[in-house]
Amino acid sequence: MVKEGKSNSPADFHSVDDVIDFAIGQELKAAEFYRKFAEIAEQPGVKKMCQEMAVEEEGHKRILEDLKAGLPMAPVDDSVADLQITDYLRSFHLDPDADHQQLLTAAMKSEARAEKLYRDLADRCSTPEIKAVLLRLAEEEGSHKDSFEREYDDHILD
Repeated sequence: MVKEGKSNSPADFHSVDDVIDFAIGQELKAAEFYRKFAEIAEQPGVKKMCQEMAVEEEGHKRILEDLKAGLPMAPVDDSVADLQITDYLRSFHLDPDADHQQLLTAAMKSEARAEKLYRDLADRCSTPEIKAVLLRLAEEEGSHKDSFEREYDDHILD
């Protein structure tokens, strides 16, 4: 079984730096999720895909760290404070008895949340360089979701 977790504390963003730190944390959680998923995946193709996803999520973390290191971090306008950030949290707890379908479902939901987070942040961003990075990350997360949806279609729905 896969249990979805949510935080009870609201996120408080005062700067772009805070937003990027939050996104970095979510990428770390996603990478860990995929490493655990790869350990228990029974199908070699899924195991390999999850290992690759973990590496990609770590790459997203590095992109965000580079963005943070290279751009001045201006204050965020008040609209970011109302993001309802718990809607985007990527916190899934894997039980040893989780089946293939449950794992794929968790992965699809996680990637959909990540894509929505980056698109919503980009919509609220006025700095073109940051907006471009956020949209790139949104596209990559959407691509990850599509990969899991194809896997689901191929092995669960057939």
